[in-house]
Order: sequence, then structure tokens, then C-alpha cells
Amino acid sequence: MEGLRDHYNTKTNRFRNYRRPFGSARDQYWKQVTKVRDYGSSQMEYLQDNYAKNLGKLRSYSVAQLERFRQH
Repeated sequence: MEGLRDHYNTKTNRFRNYRRPFGSARDQYWKQVTKVRDYGSSQMEYLQDNYAKNLGKLRSYSVAQLERFRQH
């Protein structure tokens, strides 16, 4: 039983030691993914704001043009 426990402990320690160097790379990857996601969502908000502003400008411009056409 003691030998089995030692064998299991060495296997788990090897697995932990194998994964350890990749932990920082994994963290860096997820940090980059989070940055890209945040940037994408901020860009989407910016585009939506611009769309709303430009749509309002277009509507007011179209109304002004329609008034001009009616006068002539």
C-alpha cells in the first residue's frame, strides 16, 4: 500500500511540475483575450453612439431637404 501511495504521489507531482511552466502562458493568454474583448465592446459602444448621432443628423437633414423641395 505504501508503494502505491508513493507511486501516486510521484505521478501527481510530475504532472503538477509539468503544468507549472505553462501557467503563466495561460494567464497571459487569458489577459490578452480579456483585453481584446474589452476593446471590442468599447469599440461597439462607440460605433453605436456614432450611428445614433449620424442617424439624427440625417433625419434632420432629410426634413430640411424636404422642406426646401416643397417650397420650390
